Amino acid sequence: MVGSQAFVAVLTSYGTFKACTSPITSYVTLLQHGNLSFPVPNVLAIYINSHKIIFASFQIPSNGTLVNHVWQEGFAWDDGTSKAHFLSGPNLLSFATLDFTSGNVSETGVEVNSSNTTLKNVHGILSSFSWGFLMQLGVIFGYVKECDCGCGASAGVLHRAFVSLAFFIGSGGFVTGLYLGNHNHSGVHNASHRFIGITPMYLTHVQIFVARFLKPENNHKYKIFWKTFHFIVGYSILFLAMLNLVIAFSILNLDYDDNKANYYALIIFVNEFALFAELVFLLVLILNSIADLL
Repeated sequence: MVGSQAFVAVLTSYGTFKACTSPITSYVTLLQHGNLSFPVPNVLAIYINSHKIIFASFQIPSNGTLVNHVWQEGFAWDDGTSKAHFLSGPNLLSFATLDFTSGNVSETGVEVNSSNTTLKNVHGILSSFSWGFLMQLGVIFGYVKECDCGCGASAGVLHRAFVSLAFFIGSGGFVTGLYLGNHNHSGVHNASHRFIGITPMYLTHVQIFVARFLKPENNHKYKIFWKTFHFIVGYSILFLAMLNLVIAFSILNLDYDDNKANYYALIIFVNEFALFAELVFLLVLILNSIADLL
């Protein structure tokens, strides 16, 4: 958790425990040795009977004797540097409030954390279903609408319906994501995930405004420029959304199981099909425009 003042113990290749202190300032930390915000004269660790125990003597911070206490278990590289621990399941439940005056340990916040886990699940489901699936279907029907295949009107309705549905459901995921980031219940705050999540929302508002109010007639001489803008902005939104889903999976530190592989395969297939269809139509539109000019 960013901001933690950590006591760290790592099992070395010699079978001994190496203990140190490490202020955590980033989620990509390797838990390097560093001074904490309070004096620590001594810290050591032992491994006995399958139990890992850290002993430390330190000066209690001057701002109070009640502190939040968290503990984690992670993995290490072959050279002894630490890997990040998991950010799901029991790793989000390992915290309590420690009172140095009374010695009491209170497991406060479990209910909050449970609520936070539910919000994260809602955020993930809404975002992946809207940006990762519905929006791509909307793109495909947009291509069908423009083709001379006799179903342009129906495809146009489906295009607007899927894109609008993706936008509104995605807005729910966007709002829950902002809430989670601002309240930072679990300590997970990824700047790139947040920035890339905000950018498609702004681009989507621009796309909707341009499509609704600035769309020229089919035979207008500026239609090709509008179509090019629509294409670039639309696929920028899709690319950023897909990139953010990948970042989300990496934040959760999930194992590469069959479900994750199947989801990746699905969104890659849908995006590649939509991109291919859009490129074909854009090429036809450009050739027709050139032919009209000649």
